Amino acid sequence: MNLFLLIVFLLFHRGNPQDFRIIPDRSDDSNENDFDDFNVQTSYIEKGFTDSKSFTCAKVKQLLMTGLSAGDLAPDDISIVATLGDALATGVGLYPVADVEFRGAVFTTGGDANIDGLPTVSNIISEFNPELKGVSHGMGTMDKLPMYQLNVAQVGSESDTMIPQARELVRRLQMLDLTDSTMNLENEPRCSCLSKISDQRLGEVQKKWKDAFLLLEAEFNRREFPFFEVLALPLLEINVRFPELLFIAEKPLLNRRGHAFAAKWVWNRLIGGPKYNASRIPLADDSYYCPSLGCPYFRTSKNLHTCNTITLQEYNRRRATTPKPGLSATVNPKRQAIQNNVGWYIGVIVMFSATSVFILGTVFYCHGLHQTKGRFDNIQGV
Repeated sequence: MNLFLLIVFLLFHRGNPQDFRIIPDRSDDSNENDFDDFNVQTSYIEKGFTDSKSFTCAKVKQLLMTGLSAGDLAPDDISIVATLGDALATGVGLYPVADVEFRGAVFTTGGDANIDGLPTVSNIISEFNPELKGVSHGMGTMDKLPMYQLNVAQVGSESDTMIPQARELVRRLQMLDLTDSTMNLENEPRCSCLSKISDQRLGEVQKKWKDAFLLLEAEFNRREFPFFEVLALPLLEINVRFPELLFIAEKPLLNRRGHAFAAKWVWNRLIGGPKYNASRIPLADDSYYCPSLGCPYFRTSKNLHTCNTITLQEYNRRRATTPKPGLSATVNPKRQAIQNNVGWYIGVIVMFSATSVFILGTVFYCHGLHQTKGRFDNIQGV
């Protein structure tokens, strides 16, 4: 069974990096406070890694039964990755010489090099599962790269264009052997509408943006689909001293350092859960997290409060002793008939016993009426 990790990422940034300003937090929308009222189980991270040489994370799929639902999904289980989004997800501007889309270096599904040269979410997952599919390589627009590369993000996209991207992704998953027609995408990565509003208004828009994502997550996950999960990460927090160093000059796009920053943040958030941002360690100085031994899964709504594990040996034992759905155990027809009619059998026995007592009692009573002597009249000495 193929397990699918889809990342949707839209850039939400006002102005150019050289004009970067920290907008005052008037909405109290920090992730640290979002879960104060919930009994969220904290992930205790025992170890981490910084490159392929220091990667010693346990591959729990060799010991535990995983991948049965969204509540026990380990990094080893992910077999397909894909990306939807705008210019940021295409990697435009990452190549220093030309302004081309460098999809192989995107922090979500970029697969060029490895975590030593290009730390991306897909390259990290590849350390757990080398057979990962959907990874992007090289440079070019969506229509010029092979169909099996499942980054369908497009420059200039907005929220209302996510549905066409989703349809394109489904088409690629179903028709990997077909060739797409060539399209020219020349939209510039800008959000001109945001440059016309004040910082206060922008803060209000960002608050609504975040609330909409969290509402989508809550509404969908409330339905409790066992094999599908929506995890909303509406804001990428940049906790560095000089945030402009993470952006391409004069563009609201992340540079290579920014993509490495985003990859670490997304990965550690997937492993650490919603309390990840409560860490006081600067993200730039933090390592990539290995899954917690107590809960070695991606943290979703299915395992936030309770995280259970089961070994392969125990799972196979339970499966061997549990009848398969739709199949019943072999039973004796006579025994089954007795079980189905036990009430009738008991009733017949009671009626037969009552009738016997009535008949025999009547006979003895009538016989006693014709006796002329008592029971002790013929006994000598009395």
